[in-house]
Amino acid sequence: MGCGMDRSAKAILLIVGLAIAMPAWPAGDQIHGKVTSVIDGDTMWIMIDSKKEKIRVYGINAPERKDPCFMTARRFAEEMVEGKNVTLYYKGWDRFGSRLAFVLVGEEPDRKSLGLELVKNGLAIVYSTRFRPEYPDTFARYQDAQRSAMSRRLCVWRSGSPDAK
Repeated sequence: MGCGMDRSAKAILLIVGLAIAMPAWPAGDQIHGKVTSVIDGDTMWIMIDSKKEKIRVYGINAPERKDPCFMTARRFAEEMVEGKNVTLYYKGWDRFGSRLAFVLVGEEPDRKSLGLELVKNGLAIVYSTRFRPEYPDTFARYQDAQRSAMSRRLCVWRSGSPDAK
């Protein structure tokens, strides 16, 4: 029976180990980096202080490789951020050990949020249960964008329900 630990104890040890092994950024800190490659619509590799970091866009879910609209979402993200300098607002970790962050590209007043643009174009859905309450205005913008994409039946909304789960 192995070392006598049940699955939940092993999972807790894994999470604690990851937290110790990875340097922490205080939530909300602004970090700058350069996108080196896009994995899918909501996940990318970003060079930050000479270190490559895997980042997931906070608050959304884009289609996975097996889903319709995957390539469209990936190409959209590549066009918008790949090879470009971005500003990240770190928000925590996902269950796979990737950092979660708002990803912004461009300079004010033309700065754009990758997550919001994906949602506006029907290429991602909003994780309504995962937005922190301290972001009500941002969440409202994402919800409005999603309602618009739904009403226009864009990409993940073509069948009436999202392909990105």
